[in-house]
Amino acid sequence: MKTPSMIRERYQGYLEPGKKYRVTQPFLDARKAVHRVGEIWTFVGYIPNGFGETTNLFIEHESGVQTAFGIEWGCPQNSLGPENLRDFIEEAS
Repeated sequence: MKTPSMIRERYQGYLEPGKKYRVTQPFLDARKAVHRVGEIWTFVGYIPNGFGETTNLFIEHESGVQTAFGIEWGCPQNSLGPENLRDFIEEAS
């Protein structure tokens, strides 16, 4: 099975690769990991799953470590989804 390549372009018209973002409201990602207010990271890119229900966002923390976390459509309350990105993060200067 071939692993899809990361897409390094704007995501949902909001996240732009190379730009830093700050968490403004705590949220859970699709893996139920908590992202706290003040967390800052740089958006690297994304890989959608084959069904379009979940997307893995790749980010780089200020320490230089790159990680990924999932977001999903129709997310439960206090969870990050593509339809509510702006409710939880903002561009950091």
